[in-house]
Amino acid sequence: MIKTVRRSCLTGLALIGLWLLAGHAPVWAQGLPSRIEGRARDVADGDTFVLLGMQGRRWRVRLAGIDAPENAQPWSDRSRLQLVEWLRDRQISLEPVKTDPFGRLVARTRVPSAEASDALIDVGLLLVEAGLAWHFKRYKADQTAAEYAAFAMAEDRARQTGRGLWSDPAPEPPWTYRERVRAARR
Repeated sequence: MIKTVRRSCLTGLALIGLWLLAGHAPVWAQGLPSRIEGRARDVADGDTFVLLGMQGRRWRVRLAGIDAPENAQPWSDRSRLQLVEWLRDRQISLEPVKTDPFGRLVARTRVPSAEASDALIDVGLLLVEAGLAWHFKRYKADQTAAEYAAFAMAEDRARQTGRGLWSDPAPEPPWTYRERVRAARR
């Protein structure tokens, strides 16, 4: 009986360890703060920028829930410029989700709404609504059920109305583009 309990406990601990190693650790387990405030500095593309935090720390940030066109893809410039416009001269609030394999902080990125200064709006959701990014459904676990539904509906509306990259007959998703480029290099 005791051996069975020990084996079950060890198996459970091993599974938790694997789950944490796979990047599913809660933010506190990764040593990240629950909220970060600051201002944008450099915008690399439509889903990545550098935030200068209030304490002077620089954070390389990847917007949670989206994937914007890669720099060599159509609509990449428009996506990047729109992100610049929405982040410029605004107080940005990050809610960290995790760090990605490239060391970037994946975070829900919010700015004050133009309509109500006390309301925050998700910049990633705005990009999806504008047809300037895809909802990155592969990382469903990084979003709440409500966020996932909102992002999916926003992408559907952008597709149906032909907004942004959806005005192209067959826009290539960034993850497909990256895989095609990697395969060509092999």
